[in-house]
Amino acid sequence: MGFLCFPSHETTVDHLVNRSLAFRNFIIGKKIAVCTDNLELGLTALLAADGYSKSICLLPGNLKKEEKKKTLNLIDYDLIIEDSLQFARKVNLTKNNVASRIITDWQILTSGTTNVPKVISHTLQSLSSATNQKVINDKTVRWGLLYDLFRFAGLQVLIQALYNRSPLIVPDRSLPLQNQIKMLADNGCTHLSATLTFWRSIVMTDECKSLE
Repeated sequence: MGFLCFPSHETTVDHLVNRSLAFRNFIIGKKIAVCTDNLELGLTALLAADGYSKSICLLPGNLKKEEKKKTLNLIDYDLIIEDSLQFARKVNLTKNNVASRIITDWQILTSGTTNVPKVISHTLQSLSSATNQKVINDKTVRWGLLYDLFRFAGLQVLIQALYNRSPLIVPDRSLPLQNQIKMLADNGCTHLSATLTFWRSIVMTDECKSLE
């Protein structure tokens, strides 16, 4: 099974890594913002940026136009990655395959309950500090992603799956929860991360009985 398992297809680790290596030439030393519903593109940007870009700000792809505008006004960026590269100002895109690794500033939005989201800085090390070492290299593990990839909770699941090199099953979050759970069950999901409130919603679905 590929690393990312979508309702319609799978993507292998090698494919994502190869894409990220080619992509990296364009973002070395840059401050980038990522705002996309395309998880393959978003993950490619993350893999390319860490250790090479000065910062990477993660904006959920479902942000409303006004929310997105407010958020972009809060950050400093050279280019934004949506479905393609868009530049905030003229930047030097000379290809450079040799670059020293740096500590990339991961900028993540809070939930914005006050209607004005805040940008919180992390590093890959701080984001991965909660990784469950007990399931590292356990090839029977298959994670399911029920959160937005670019929110803190979603990143935690993504990083856990990356560390374990296990399949990450990604349902269509626009569908009702029972449809998402069915997709997870049909693809052999063994591990889920959710709050107690979220778990109550999950166990209320008939499809939950099909999860291992």
